[in-house]
Amino acid sequence: MSSKPDTTPGTQVVAAVRRIGESRLTRLAARAACDELLAELAVATAGHGNWTVRHSSGTAPTLLHNGQLSQACISVAHSAHWIAAGIATNANIGVDIQVHKDKTRSSSITNFLDLPTPNCGGSQLDWRWFFDAWVL
Repeated sequence: MSSKPDTTPGTQVVAAVRRIGESRLTRLAARAACDELLAELAVATAGHGNWTVRHSSGTAPTLLHNGQLSQACISVAHSAHWIAAGIATNANIGVDIQVHKDKTRSSSITNFLDLPTPNCGGSQLDWRWFFDAWVL
């Protein structure tokens, strides 16, 4: 768990990353694990109580405290067997997690970023430099 201090009075930002097992999580298992991690973060930052995550179709999840909508901003992410969650009070937060794959094709990255495909004499580019720069 990490916490970033902020100069705005009353602002608190907390995030955590957790590995769940050894294999890729199903979407529902990842969601349940993220919900549990959010509830743990809420207890650690705001105190005890009944913390739950509400999911509504087509909208971002929301955090409830004792059945009432919390004013905290939350964010969750999952990739393969990793989950991440964050909570912020009086601030916005966004978390992301990506599992690096050695087989990532340079063409998929250049297409996603709308970049020209470099000419490397027909060989694959080593995009590890991109992930090192993009991901903290």
